[in-house]
Amino acid sequence: KINYQNIGMAFQGTFRSNLKGDKVVFATKNSNSISFLKINADSSVSIVKEYHFNKPDVTFSKESNEYYASLTPDAKLGYTYLYATDEYVYALHSGKKISDGFQQAQSGDTIEVFDWDGSPVYRIKLDQAVRAFAIHIKTKRLYAYLDIETPEIVYYELPLSMKK
Repeated sequence: KINYQNIGMAFQGTFRSNLKGDKVVFATKNSNSISFLKINADSSVSIVKEYHFNKPDVTFSKESNEYYASLTPDAKLGYTYLYATDEYVYALHSGKKISDGFQQAQSGDTIEVFDWDGSPVYRIKLDQAVRAFAIHIKTKRLYAYLDIETPEIVYYELPLSMKK
């Protein structure tokens, strides 16, 4: 039996919301999972859509009162960063193995774009792997952080090569 502490460790991720705060997205780093949620008027939460493409590739352990969910060398990271606007959710996908290097696995060159109903809208393919990003809606630019020897901020004009 896997206890809830181990499951929580294995499914760590990131939350983002729209500006109004009535829609939330959660994506996991250790697997390819993303969930779109709605905050109802009574503060209850409804699942709008979920995608679970694979489970985290982890080994579980416990020492004293500390729980561990260690990624295996063959584990592939999923969504490592999220950005949200009122219209779209932008999810940075890694797909890289931990054995490629933990820092490298934290970055990706593909941003999957969803609407708040959880439907895929398009995919942005970058010419280099980025660690984090933000989108300036008025100028239609994507600003990205490159986690390289000399860290750098770069920008891309939107739309890029987008395909459904």
